[in-house]
Amino acid sequence: MTGLLLGILLARTASGLLAEVGGWRTVYWANAALMLLIALLLRLRLPALRTTAGLRYPRCCARRWRCSRRSRCCAGGPRSAP
Repeated sequence: MTGLLLGILLARTASGLLAEVGGWRTVYWANAALMLLIALLLRLRLPALRTTAGLRYPRCCARRWRCSRRSRCCAGGPRSAP
């Protein structure tokens, strides 16, 4: 909880300082630059994972949906009653 509160307070302080120095748009430009930097670092540092199941994400979601509709414990509603 301390880290969350500290992050919120420091973010407000840093954005206030940036806005004071360069105007309110500076906060958004700095945020965009930081997001691009993080995206680039994640792209470079995270390993590439290859699936061996041969199942693509949309098909996997469809299978999960069909399975939950058939299963009595996951479906909810009157069908799940014994």
